[in-house]
Amino acid sequence: MRFVHQPAVLPYADLPTINGEKGRLYCTPDGQRLPSITTVLGAGKKDSIKEWRDKVGHEQADRITRMAAARGTALHNIMEKYIRGDDDYMPRATMPHYKSLFNAIRPLIDSNLEIVYAQETPLYSNYLKVAGRVDLVGKYRGKNSVIDFKSSRVPKKKEWIESYFLQATYYAIAFEERTGIPVPQIVILMGVDESPTPIEFIEKRNNFVRPLQTSIASFYDQYC
Repeated sequence: MRFVHQPAVLPYADLPTINGEKGRLYCTPDGQRLPSITTVLGAGKKDSIKEWRDKVGHEQADRITRMAAARGTALHNIMEKYIRGDDDYMPRATMPHYKSLFNAIRPLIDSNLEIVYAQETPLYSNYLKVAGRVDLVGKYRGKNSVIDFKSSRVPKKKEWIESYFLQATYYAIAFEERTGIPVPQIVILMGVDESPTPIEFIEKRNNFVRPLQTSIASFYDQYC
């Protein structure tokens, strides 16, 4: 085993999902149907996404979107297996640029991830009325953290990716609500195409609570 695993205890094994007109809904043990955090945050981007699609052309936009989704899924799958301790975490057929993304981020994980509390775990919050599936919760650089893996064609600056921090903040709050384990830190680890150097963003969860609440309230006002 590469890492110390201390799985947090949750009173459910999984949360069923439903894909509807308004996006993905998670069905909670107490009968609620809560929107996913990606649906909530994505709703606020619809206008900017439309503008981008019109600018680059819909065919090109579809191609970029497909490539980004495939790249992100591949990185998450490799990371999940690696941290879990699977020997076959890197299949031989893995595309070279997916391997490069993983190999760029791997040293940060190897050096800084001390304990694993949860991987690919569904969470919901009665307080925020949102649900979602977190990549990783663990102790990173000495602090309990939500760690989220991202991939990108180009390096991104902090001010461009507020939604990443809001998403991770949601997971931190929901994890504490479900387990009682405080998670004060959020970590975004980003692999960039054709770059051996990853980008590491480390932030305080509490810095993003208010904008997260604003985004959720806006979603409910508009769609619920």
